[in-house]
Amino acid sequence: MRTIVAQVCVKKGDRILMVQENKEGKKGKWNMPAGKLDDNESIIEAAIRETKEETNIDVDIKGLIAIQETVSSLGQLLILYFLGKYISGEVEFDNVEISDVKWMTEDEIKNIDKKQIRGGETIDDILELSNKELIPLDRIKIVKLDN
Repeated sequence: MRTIVAQVCVKKGDRILMVQENKEGKKGKWNMPAGKLDDNESIIEAAIRETKEETNIDVDIKGLIAIQETVSSLGQLLILYFLGKYISGEVEFDNVEISDVKWMTEDEIKNIDKKQIRGGETIDDILELSNKELIPLDRIKIVKLDN
């Protein structure tokens, strides 16, 4: 099984948008807005859609921060981390998938117990890389063909 996920580090000033998961198996864990691609959806479209669905926040995707691949006997997981800039919207969320949404500073995120962060082992790297040179979107070639 192959899974592709778009995850967005949304920045608004010195704050980063974090969501607290409410799904079984992930309940209570903090994460940046993220989700799987829908059929016939580009990775950037997925990043924008997932952020809007989970938080009601509109973002402008500024670039690619990093790519993480995990391969195991269960399959392949590919996560593309994007930097998103807040455009508009007030935080709203559906309690079925998300139990809380907060704007946090990097220090606040770094002070959360890593066991309480989904993908906690990589969060510090993603935060650090989000402040460095990004891979510009024009270096990501997306071709959509009509079926």
